[in-house]
Amino acid sequence: MPADIRKPKQKAFVEGTVGKIATAIIAGLRNKMFCSFEDLKAAVSQKLYAFNHCSFQKREGNRYEAYLDEKPFFHPLLPLPYEISTWVYNRKVNIDFHVVFEYNRYSCPYQYAHKTVDLKVTDSAVKIYSGNTRIAPHNRSHPAGRASIPPSGRHAGQVPYLPVG
Repeated sequence: MPADIRKPKQKAFVEGTVGKIATAIIAGLRNKMFCSFEDLKAAVSQKLYAFNHCSFQKREGNRYEAYLDEKPFFHPLLPLPYEISTWVYNRKVNIDFHVVFEYNRYSCPYQYAHKTVDLKVTDSAVKIYSGNTRIAPHNRSHPAGRASIPPSGRHAGQVPYLPVG
């Protein structure tokens, strides 16, 4: 479960657990000498296995059993790499159904002429939103002064945007 946005109450718990793991492994191996990375890796794996199978102090079970209980609820990561995005708010759609961003023009459905929209901008794409609904995705045009239509050649249907977190 990801930490909450702005006030992550889970952050201290996670950092505390990372500190416990580091202490358990590093403290257990501090007086040993290793001649190869394979030996070090095997020793760290043994310590991590012991740490995960050690019983909890205040509740039943151990970390490995808790992991097995939660594993069915895990979801795979998205196949696309994460891209950092910036939002540009309250851009007006011109009479020719285009929004201007960095001297480039990105088309919108005709219903949005004279209305304001928001832009989600990444290095590779510009997505146009009206409220929480994505109304037009575009590949990003980097040379200035170019007009763009969506990759499919026409506007996709309205796709609701569901914020994460």
